[in-house]
Amino acid sequence: MKNIYTKLFEIQKKKLEFKRTATNPFHKSKYCPLPEVWNTLEPALAELQLLCVHKVKDWILTTTIIDVEDYGESAKLQQEEVSTEIHINSSDAQKTGAEITYYKRYNLGCIFNAITDEDTDWGTPKWEPKEKEVFDLKKLTKFQDWAKGKTKQTVMQEVLRFKKQYTFSQEMTEEIDKFLSTLK
Repeated sequence: MKNIYTKLFEIQKKKLEFKRTATNPFHKSKYCPLPEVWNTLEPALAELQLLCVHKVKDWILTTTIIDVEDYGESAKLQQEEVSTEIHINSSDAQKTGAEITYYKRYNLGCIFNAITDEDTDWGTPKWEPKEKEVFDLKKLTKFQDWAKGKTKQTVMQEVLRFKKQYTFSQEMTEEIDKFLSTLK
């Protein structure tokens, strides 16, 4: 039985080509869609008796590669696996689904050291960070209306997303904290 890391190395030596056949309409960048990643990777995984499993628990997507060769033939054999995980940020069901699809591709790229996207984050000289919009009283009121009937965890997830998207004054931060303290 080969060690799982030896098997992952064998896959990397194959220099699999992940074709960027799709275009991101927002960033105008090319990327390799998840079905393309899977169709390219799956034969190599099957050949080396590796299983890929994705699971979501507590807003974390975990991608695990499990070595199933000889598993179960002896009680002494330990199942070997390699995992990577990433936190899901969206609270909207449709956005969450899109985020999970993106993160599956991202996690597989991490495990197999595969490039599936063009680097548009820091490698493009024309990229300019946009100034964050201010989170104001109007947005707070809308947020409070939206939060009615939602779980505290869901509301907190949305606050975390807002903190990435908006600039908060000290006063607005205190208002949000006060609102969160009222939730059960």
